[in-house]
Amino acid sequence: QAKPLMEIIATLKDSDRKESCRKLSKAIANNLKPGQTQKDKTDDFAITAEKRPATDATKPVVADKSEITLSSDVITQIDAADTDELTVATVEYTRPPVAVGDNDKLVGDVTEFDVQRNGEDVAVTGLTEPITLKFTCTKDAADSGVEVRYHDPTTDTWTKEGIVDIKFEALTLQEISSTTHLSMFVAMSASNQGGNSAASNPVGVSPVIIGVAVAGVLIVGLAIGFLVSRKPKRHTEDDDENAEPLTELCRVPERVV
Repeated sequence: QAKPLMEIIATLKDSDRKESCRKLSKAIANNLKPGQTQKDKTDDFAITAEKRPATDATKPVVADKSEITLSSDVITQIDAADTDELTVATVEYTRPPVAVGDNDKLVGDVTEFDVQRNGEDVAVTGLTEPITLKFTCTKDAADSGVEVRYHDPTTDTWTKEGIVDIKFEALTLQEISSTTHLSMFVAMSASNQGGNSAASNPVGVSPVIIGVAVAGVLIVGLAIGFLVSRKPKRHTEDDDENAEPLTELCRVPERVV
């Protein structure tokens, strides 16, 4: 349903692409009914959005190439009541939206997780009981070993703070790890890792025609801005009759040639 917007987002410069993906994923999640999951995918990135009651918060959310299981400590930290609704939005990037170090070898997609309570952003950090993450890796991971890192936007580095690598399942090529916070993560080859990894060079950045990029930013900004401006509310039976389809909300105007 969100495919037209996603195709435009894929043409944006990395910083705009990252923020637009996050806004769109959360907007999709908040337009769902409790218990629903929506998955959309392009060659550049995949979005998985899910809404559920807080009582089901600790059940796994399975995305295209990742899985997240929230801990009960998350519920305590964000002060979620049983009657609250939680959304989990996952964006998996085939082409990283931020830079990685010269010596870093990625063996999985860059993945970002966002959690909201009743449509509002919540910070998840410093957990006593960590969150469990699973990442599907490339075949290279079996030979090199894997470690999961997160991107620290303050220092623009990939670091392991708060992350513990639990095990790598060779049969399924899945790396299982735990984290005390939510952020943007990636599975990297462990064979050439030392301390924090400086994000120095962009990876896989393709040239984009300036006119198309500028138009894309405007269209995406307007469309997602309208979605975000719709004040989320708890789902009721009346919403089924009055709900405006996400397809219409995400419809992209035809371009004039």
